[in-house]
Amino acid sequence: AAREAAKKSMETVDVVVAARAIDVGARIGDGDVVVIEWPAESEPTGALTAIDGAVGKIARANIARFQPIAPEH
Repeated sequence: AAREAAKKSMETVDVVVAARAIDVGARIGDGDVVVIEWPAESEPTGALTAIDGAVGKIARANIARFQPIAPEH
């Protein structure tokens, strides 16, 4: 049981986060976001998992560095 729990705690998912602070109204470019491995057990609800979902969009809110990117941003 402990081995299964340890294996589960090491599972990760891809999450798109801001590579730098992004100001509201800015167009999100390739260099503004990165994909990182995030612990699956604490995956942010609604976070994007592919950069193409964010690039080219206009930030609707200020986004802090390393903040997960969601469609509403």
